Amino acid sequence: MSCGCTACQEALTLDPWKRVRYAHGLVLGVEEFLQEELRFLDAERRANRALHGYGAVCGLDVQVRDSASGPEIFVSPGLAIDPRGRWIRVPDARCAPINEWLRRNPDAVPAEDGSPPAPLTLALRLCYRECDTDLVPIPGGACRTEDEAMAPSRIAESFALDLGLDAPDQTELEAVRAFAFLVNRLDPVEDASPAPTLTLAEFEAMVRALAPLGSPPGSPPGSPPASPPASPPGSPAGSPAGSPADMTLEVPAEELTAWLRAAFRIWVTEVRPALLPNGANCAGGTPEEDCILLGHLTFPTAQGAAGPVVDGAAEAVELNEDGRPVLVHTQLLQEIVTGGGVFGAEGTVVLPAPEPTVTDHGALTGLGDDDHLHYLAVLPREPAATDDRLLRDLSGGGTATLSDIRAATAPGEAMPHGQGAGGDLSGTYPAPTVTGLRGLALPTPNQGQVGRYLRLTSGATGLRWDLAAPTVSGPQEYDQEEDLTRVLAISWVHNAFHDFAFDLDGKVVRGLALAFGRDTVGDTAVNIGVTQTPNGPIMTGGSLDASSFKLFVERPMDLPGGLVQRLRMPPVDLIPIEPDVAPGATLFSSGRAAADGKSAAAGALMVFPDDALLQMLNARFEIELLGEHVLDEDGRAIDAEFLRARLPSGDRPDGADRGVQGGHLMSWLTPRVDGIDGDGPGFLAADRRTGGDGGGKVAFARATVADLVEAADIPERTAMNIINARNAGKVSAAGEAEALRAIPKVGPAVIRRLTKSDRIAFDA
Repeated sequence: MSCGCTACQEALTLDPWKRVRYAHGLVLGVEEFLQEELRFLDAERRANRALHGYGAVCGLDVQVRDSASGPEIFVSPGLAIDPRGRWIRVPDARCAPINEWLRRNPDAVPAEDGSPPAPLTLALRLCYRECDTDLVPIPGGACRTEDEAMAPSRIAESFALDLGLDAPDQTELEAVRAFAFLVNRLDPVEDASPAPTLTLAEFEAMVRALAPLGSPPGSPPGSPPASPPASPPGSPAGSPAGSPADMTLEVPAEELTAWLRAAFRIWVTEVRPALLPNGANCAGGTPEEDCILLGHLTFPTAQGAAGPVVDGAAEAVELNEDGRPVLVHTQLLQEIVTGGGVFGAEGTVVLPAPEPTVTDHGALTGLGDDDHLHYLAVLPREPAATDDRLLRDLSGGGTATLSDIRAATAPGEAMPHGQGAGGDLSGTYPAPTVTGLRGLALPTPNQGQVGRYLRLTSGATGLRWDLAAPTVSGPQEYDQEEDLTRVLAISWVHNAFHDFAFDLDGKVVRGLALAFGRDTVGDTAVNIGVTQTPNGPIMTGGSLDASSFKLFVERPMDLPGGLVQRLRMPPVDLIPIEPDVAPGATLFSSGRAAADGKSAAAGALMVFPDDALLQMLNARFEIELLGEHVLDEDGRAIDAEFLRARLPSGDRPDGADRGVQGGHLMSWLTPRVDGIDGDGPGFLAADRRTGGDGGGKVAFARATVADLVEAADIPERTAMNIINARNAGKVSAAGEAEALRAIPKVGPAVIRRLTKSDRIAFDA
């Protein structure tokens, strides 16, 4: 019964009943890892196969539906265990046109012999598959090709869904169902007279007959059975498969336990081992079948232009899932065995109350067992009567009609036919007319009032209803969405001079700002998704960013006709802000940066470098906002129409409450500098000097390209690199030497000139 030393020391082979014995100095090779993997894989699959069975565990719903190419099969995601105990996962829904399968398998359709072909039945199968994946280089000889030097490093557990004429072998499942049929037909009886028609020995023979007919336990494949299958008395020959569904097997109640133990013993020791193929036994064999049945599809066929097709739509395909194996999880079985139910507050089982049934008495006879709540009594109860009764049969009509019922004065009382209605109703029941609403009379409608609406107005006699025609605001009617987020204020005046100055958290920056809201600034927010990267800002879809809020500049070209170029000026930053806007105002010039990480804000500020603005002094700037590309916090495109107070009219009438999702804001301005408009200093000189102990130096935080060139005698391109790095936040206002060294093309000589200059202040 055990192996000897010689047998145990033979060459290493993979065996699921072995595990690696680790020891110091043991050389681990591929075989050891494969053996360890096989041990645990087979243990899990053996437990699934031996203790649970196989079939669909969750999901894998099958439907037949119509598609553009004809009926198609739809299988939902799910889990299953195959007959070998392996898990099969279908991660997403799959579908397949049946006509495509017929086109590829025309021989599956029987040839026509002058009569319509018989319906075709196909089996839908789910099978376990494995795939080698994740190629990696494998060290090897110098003569290997590139393909030979690569090998898969992973095995992906996958699946295959297919159609075929042959269904998976379900011998074991059929035997399990037949055994359950027999056990469920055992009917314990207390009174043994007359004697039961079935003995324990006959019942044991019925259980043994569930083994495959081709080979009883222990006999070679193909040998005849030891005895023909037994059938219950009075049932068709051939064992339970031919038995009537209502068959019962009477068993003395005191012997039921012994019968069940005998049935389970024979099933485990004799029947189940015989269900494995080729005479294998439970200890050393696995089923050959690796697919499970999801259903049978039966449908008529016809000849199409490209071959056979389904004759009809999806409704012509019959889906039969009766033979499909399923596995119910043990928690559900536990609840079924223990009673289940919905538990109330005190732990008692609360079952839904059945719907009350009502007896139809026809001519009101047999009222003694009536289940109505009550009937209207015509005569009072007499001393000898036990309940109220009716005078005569109401089906007789005429003199049997109920009459002279008083009008209802309280809930639950009868409402006689012909009683006059009151309140907002006129006429009589059962068909009164509505003549008022909330105590106010309604106007009488006529054909000339079609298209009007009911309006509550006030006159000399008080409130009243009348029919009024809809009012049209503006030259045309608008059917547009309401309560959209709009641009309520801007930081510049349209078609005017502007110095780009904006007070952000108490410091002057150069930029253009927008403020948003529905009725007032800040009562809603706009998604502002701009992320700064080493290569500049990048946008987030559906947000206000440098691609939807833009600044363009027009520059004259050296060409006849006065042609101009329209160039985009990218900002160095786009900052979410909380704007400071006075109530009712449409202009503002200050605000506060929104909290870090905030994805939506009531305003946005585009920031530009001074040196870029200085190079465009003679140009005209255009501002553009693409509202259809910007979403508010509710996920709707903003209304980017012109502001009525400061800009030309948009596409909605003056004073209208509704706007357009999207829209295009266009505005333009001219940069303001000293002396150009006589309105004081512009951005060339504004707020650049430090004052105080700075000795009139230019603060590095506000210095321009020209300031650096003049103060340190450095190339203009180098000065522009330094200014751009400062504006992008790569160099602090103090301008430490270490930070300056990180700027491309800024060497030690340039840094020394800047830090030693008596015209640039690095500490202001």
